[in-house]
Amino acid sequence: MSGLVIEFEDTSGRKIAINAGYICRCQALFDAGVFPAKDADESEPDMTIVIEGMSKPLHYNDIDPDDAALVASVMAGADSSVCSFVSFTDEDGEANLIPADKVMLLESIHYESAFEEDTPENE
Repeated sequence: MSGLVIEFEDTSGRKIAINAGYICRCQALFDAGVFPAKDADESEPDMTIVIEGMSKPLHYNDIDPDDAALVASVMAGADSSVCSFVSFTDEDGEANLIPADKVMLLESIHYESAFEEDTPENE
């Protein structure tokens, strides 16, 4: 399952990319505030990836923002008829191959997306 990727920045400045094909419900909050999660761990990983069929998310630290942007861009261009993988290097210097069409959610440190670079206010 693949489809349009919805990308946004949360209140902490982290980037979120969601494969719209996996969205089951959205709720718009009209009086939402910024509240820290109970027992929130201040040391969030640089990148978290949720993949279809895996019971636990993958967490990465010391990820280059360009690698996070690469994962998001390949995710956005994934074709369901072709198995495309994205490769990046983790904190141990090991190569990771992730099936882009199976990525349900990507949460990462801030990166510049191609869209942001092309907008006039960012030039």
